[in-house]
Amino acid sequence: MPDDQYRHAFTRWLTRLRDDIEVHFNPFHRDPAVGEWLYSLFRDNGEMTTAHLAPHVMARRTLLAESSVAALIRDIRAAGHRAPDIVIDVMEPGLPYSLGKISVEGTHIFSVDAQGVLAEAADGVQTYVAYPGWTVWPTCPAHRLGVHPSSTAGLAEWFCSAGHVLRPICRDLS
Repeated sequence: MPDDQYRHAFTRWLTRLRDDIEVHFNPFHRDPAVGEWLYSLFRDNGEMTTAHLAPHVMARRTLLAESSVAALIRDIRAAGHRAPDIVIDVMEPGLPYSLGKISVEGTHIFSVDAQGVLAEAADGVQTYVAYPGWTVWPTCPAHRLGVHPSSTAGLAEWFCSAGHVLRPICRDLS
């Protein structure tokens, strides 16, 4: 297959994924790692159905969720808090989740990019830390308010309730 036809077939597959309401992520994501991952899947498997794509999405989300939670726990410890026992739930593909379901303490992971998963995992971890003892973590030192996770422009950040970005969620995901 000529190179142009191969690229066209790959783009057509990405468009079908984007239009599939069960996929829940943008296959045209600006993160080059997402494009490389999808291209390697296409190169090795051709145009996959949602059912064939599901185990690959599950594996990627699980790996990213695990590394995100590990980084968040390091940040919690660095802030002087006891490390929580965070649960990552994995539900295999089937009904009602055709791509399976990964969640961090009840927060569903929809992203397939590292920063998106980090922001979603941070939401679950933050909720878990807050629940038993009303611990607010992290807080904005300038306003003494709790902050919330956000993923904008491809970067996971803590956003202060007063309306500004505090800092990236984690500097090191390894």
